[in-house]
Amino acid sequence: MHFTPMQRQKAEQIIHCRYPEPYDIYNIYFMKESIKETVDIFVDPYQAYYEIYDKTYTFLGFCCFGNDGQVPGGDYCTDALDIGLGLDPAFTGKWAGHSVLSSLIEFGNERFAPPNFRATIADFNHRATHLVKNVGFNRIQMFKKRHDELNYSVFIKKSFE
Repeated sequence: MHFTPMQRQKAEQIIHCRYPEPYDIYNIYFMKESIKETVDIFVDPYQAYYEIYDKTYTFLGFCCFGNDGQVPGGDYCTDALDIGLGLDPAFTGKWAGHSVLSSLIEFGNERFAPPNFRATIADFNHRATHLVKNVGFNRIQMFKKRHDELNYSVFIKKSFE
């Protein structure tokens, strides 16, 4: 896999991706005050968003490392690097997630060398929950998100496992 810092053109394409129900919550998840604000967040180097490509340079999705992977209402006191992953809708549910997440962990270890990785996932997203467990994450917390009362779980994986 290839990870490249998020570019404005790809960020503008990503925010227009549409997922089917029940994953349609992610259609608006990234929308802040405006499309421009959302794109600005995606391309801000401090936010650490990356485009993800396979070996043939087919766009598979994007990821982020850091606080943007957190969900309001969770306890994030454990020393860990938060990650977020969004697959292109064309690749969801087609077993691409395992290799992408494994590569994301490998890239994160090389780039950031964190003690742990942390993923926060909406409880209805059984595919993502299954994926992180398969890659070695363990659930450490469950909570309700502030403002919309959705249930979330926090998962941790030790680095270099």
